[in-house]
Amino acid sequence: MNESPTGHAPEHSSIEADDLTLTVHLNGTEGSPSTALTVSTNWFPGQSLCHTTINGATRVFQVREIAEGFELRHRGSIRSTRLMSKRKAQLADLMLEKEPEDTSNLLLCPMPGLLVSLLVKEGDTVEEGQALAMIEAMKMENVLTAARSGTIAAIPTKAGQSLGVDDVILEFES
Repeated sequence: MNESPTGHAPEHSSIEADDLTLTVHLNGTEGSPSTALTVSTNWFPGQSLCHTTINGATRVFQVREIAEGFELRHRGSIRSTRLMSKRKAQLADLMLEKEPEDTSNLLLCPMPGLLVSLLVKEGDTVEEGQALAMIEAMKMENVLTAARSGTIAAIPTKAGQSLGVDDVILEFES
């Protein structure tokens, strides 16, 4: 079995349905055979508990709907499943996963509010935990502190400015 460009191997190759019984054919990994599971249930979307029989063994799952599928919880483990047509699954395997943007050198505004004051200036060296700025939100003042030690490279904001969530307050040198 080949891995997809995203590095995620498909979890199953097919599902056959007959009334309330499903046969799930799972792909094997390299060197191991594929397996078939016989699954029976009377669960329907919208129900939070799924009473299921898998190859004769009874299991109960908590079910929560998520985008394009469901999250299943059983005995402390959580598994997300995506349900899609065969063609959509083939296309999804070709999609590159978007890397999250690196914001480790930025102080971002955690909530909408007013920048009351900046407690540092460009070029200052700061220590982890040092107060950097004060935001007023919902008539409360919140002190924003440094998550790491470093030097302030740029401050694109000014005291008195209204900020939204994730607006850049200041930048650290890399």
